[in-house]
Amino acid sequence: MKKLTLSLPKNFSSLVKHSIGWLKNSVAGRQFTAFILIPAGFLALYFLFISPDRYVSEASIMVKETGVAQLNTGLLEGLGFDAGGVSSDEQLLQAYIISPNLLASLESELSLKKHFSRSRDFIFGLSSNSSFEDFLKFYRNHVIVSSDANTGLLVLHVEAYSAEFSKLIADKLLSLSEKFINESSQKIAQLEMQFSLDEITLSQERLKEAKQALIDFQNEYGLVSPESDGESLFTIIFSLEDELAKTEAEIYQAESYLNKSSPQVSVLMSKSEALRKEIAVQKMRVTGEANGDDKLNELSADFQSLILDVELATTLYTSSLSAYEISRVQAAKQLKHLIIASEPHLADEALYPMRLYWFTTWLILLFIAWGVFRLIVASTKEHKD
Repeated sequence: MKKLTLSLPKNFSSLVKHSIGWLKNSVAGRQFTAFILIPAGFLALYFLFISPDRYVSEASIMVKETGVAQLNTGLLEGLGFDAGGVSSDEQLLQAYIISPNLLASLESELSLKKHFSRSRDFIFGLSSNSSFEDFLKFYRNHVIVSSDANTGLLVLHVEAYSAEFSKLIADKLLSLSEKFINESSQKIAQLEMQFSLDEITLSQERLKEAKQALIDFQNEYGLVSPESDGESLFTIIFSLEDELAKTEAEIYQAESYLNKSSPQVSVLMSKSEALRKEIAVQKMRVTGEANGDDKLNELSADFQSLILDVELATTLYTSSLSAYEISRVQAAKQLKHLIIASEPHLADEALYPMRLYWFTTWLILLFIAWGVFRLIVASTKEHKD
């Protein structure tokens, strides 16, 4: 047993010497150094001393519309729809969170660039002199909004170089997102309400104009209603014609036993002539031939047109009032709110970078690259021989 413990260090040191000699003197050793050892050393230095710790803070959110019932997942799936899909409001919120405008707001309030540019990571880090476009790209790599297919919620994922700052960014993003959703829904509601109010104002003006046109027509021609005046004239004409018929009958009867020059017949003849003239005058009032006046039937047609204009304007005004009330109720139902299902948390430890995972992955890739290179070299030598 004592002999064995003394031989282990000797064997180990000889193995180390042999390995160093192989690396220095053999072509394969120098290739191994170039493909494996040097890159692995740089990777180790990068992950241990350069790559900064990144702390994660997450939150789960959703956009809900007031007054709209939420259908359960089973019913939606039964109808052939994907219940876990992202709504248009949530897509809009996703676009807003990673927008340049929001980044500018965060920068003015939290000084994001100063925080992220303090790292020594010259490969994946952010420089204090970087352009806004590079800053935006870096921001979108560290602030990610995705949809959870199982719950249908939006997941806000924020990475920063300290746990406190990652939570601060997440809290600020939720505050700005809630303000954005509220202002957007209120703006849409106000636009819809304003459109309805404009329609009411327009229809009200039309109704006033139609009524004023009717009043001007009545004042111009001194007629309250051409139809009623026409009916009165026709009644007068009918009564005159009836009286004329009776007078003609009396004349015919008187001439059967009296001379035409008799006083009785003369009176009846005068009455008949007067009735004819009066009937002619009343008919000319209807046709408008007397004194160059407008025809009563044409005035009646114009009056009916004005009445229809008033009725149409009244209907439009009533409809606009109903539409305004409906839009007011709908606007109240369509107001949107941001619901926070899970608040941002303060991380206990850094989740990124996953040093062991990425170092092992790169080491495996380096071994694969070295093995492929060795196969190529061996194949080339074999073809030369």
